Amino acid sequence: LPQFLGFFGGSRFIPIVSSLAAIIIGSFFYLIWPPIQNGLVIAGEQIAQMGSLGTFLYGFLLRLTGA
Repeated sequence: LPQFLGFFGGSRFIPIVSSLAAIIIGSFFYLIWPPIQNGLVIAGEQIAQMGSLGTFLYGFLLRLTGA
């Protein structure tokens, strides 16, 4: 680090960089998550309307993910 940023070196550097990275990643997910959530809701509603096939599909996907 340059001399004027030397105060932020060492043990203070990681929390500062982590905080900045968390803000950037949080902003990214704030923008990208609503369409993903909407897709998951639509998929869940479709599976719920499938009847027995939906029950099988739900159980299959549950086992496939290991949940």
